[in-house]
Amino acid sequence: MSDETSPDAAEGTAPPTAKGPAGRRTSKKLSTTGGIKQGPSEDEQRKFRKKLLIWIIVAIVALAAANGIKFAMRYFIKPSEKFDPAAKLEGIMKTAKDAQQKITEIEAKTWISGDTIAAADYRTLKDEGSKIQGCAEDLMGTMEFIRGKVGEDNKEFKEMLLAQYQIKLWVFDVCEVIDAENQKGAEPGFYIPMNLGINRWKKAKEELDAIKADKDALLADPEKKKATYQKMEKICSTLSEFVERASTLDDAARKAAGDENLSAKELPDLGSLREESTLAGQVQKDARGLRGDFKD
Repeated sequence: MSDETSPDAAEGTAPPTAKGPAGRRTSKKLSTTGGIKQGPSEDEQRKFRKKLLIWIIVAIVALAAANGIKFAMRYFIKPSEKFDPAAKLEGIMKTAKDAQQKITEIEAKTWISGDTIAAADYRTLKDEGSKIQGCAEDLMGTMEFIRGKVGEDNKEFKEMLLAQYQIKLWVFDVCEVIDAENQKGAEPGFYIPMNLGINRWKKAKEELDAIKADKDALLADPEKKKATYQKMEKICSTLSEFVERASTLDDAARKAAGDENLSAKELPDLGSLREESTLAGQVQKDARGLRGDFKD
């Protein structure tokens, strides 16, 4: 063999380009360490896409939260004035009370004069009911704002909570009355059945008092005794119906207000109902005892 070196080796040129399995030259570059550079694996790409998706979601949530706070600030606090919770509540309750007053004037026809609600009055009930519903939503938004700022353990939030109980009961009442527009003989809502029931049990008490005053004479006459017993049956039934209906209304009011443990102090209208129910219950016991005296 010849001792002569090839021209390329003699001149110190770079080694030949790497060849593929079939001897063809490849386009892969050599790394500085001598290995071939590899792209990210499918697993790495999948992890990257997952991380990217998570960051996108986080960014969206953060943006939404920021916009929510900005909206609340813009809605509840004008740049030129300081937010006054008491003034805000006063404004909400004034609107709600004005609307409720108009609703009560319509509903009261049923227990004052015994009239039914006229068709034209339902338009007013719907309009005023919408105003109260708007107050309920406004109050809820204000409470959420205060909760986010200073929490619930403060005077302002607690006062708004009591107002919310009342407004929720008003909303429940008017919605029930409107829904019963085409139901003849119905006594829907909270205030109509409560006040009709109060009128009935008090009338029953007057009849009971009259029987007590003339008890001896009634017992002495067999015919009057029999008739009085039948009358006592109706009196006891009227009293019992009110006590039972009051219990149902009590449950409905607490559910509407959103607090099953609601006290009379927290919702005065509920307190009035319970007081009337207690009095009627006492008269009911008295009536049952007297009824026994007229039984053959």
